[in-house]
Amino acid sequence: MSRTNWGLVLLLMLIVSLISTAPARIVALLLPSNKIIIQGFSGTLWRGRASRGLIAVGPGFVHLGRIRWSVNPLSLLLFSPRLTVNAEWGNQRIDGQVTFGGSSEFGFEDFSANMSAQLVRQFAPLNVAGDLSVHLDELQIKAGIPSAGSGRVVWRD
Repeated sequence: MSRTNWGLVLLLMLIVSLISTAPARIVALLLPSNKIIIQGFSGTLWRGRASRGLIAVGPGFVHLGRIRWSVNPLSLLLFSPRLTVNAEWGNQRIDGQVTFGGSSEFGFEDFSANMSAQLVRQFAPLNVAGDLSVHLDELQIKAGIPSAGSGRVVWRD
């Protein structure tokens, strides 16, 4: 093998090493800052944590609390990044897999969430009580509109 080939192999190994150990705070650069706010990063880009997260819903933000994620590296090769996400804040819990298919296309699989029904206030001026429990086997969103899905939503108390 020539020196040039060895140099290219070493350069490729360096790039892979840098990407595989990239710090989690790079996530903040990849997300739209006007829709998702995440702070207090630790870990790596591939398996990380954040101490605080907020997501824009309607006219305001919903607090997600402590967030953990892991990225499936094979999904990046297929140009369809898949994340396993877990968020906790008080009694609110969110778990599942999120797949990004493009700038305005994403899907949820084996996704569950438990949250206060007062979240409805973000969408309509209603005074509601109780808890919402959501389990989605699958949900596809295209251009901000659900296009396919199956699951259930339960409103308790």
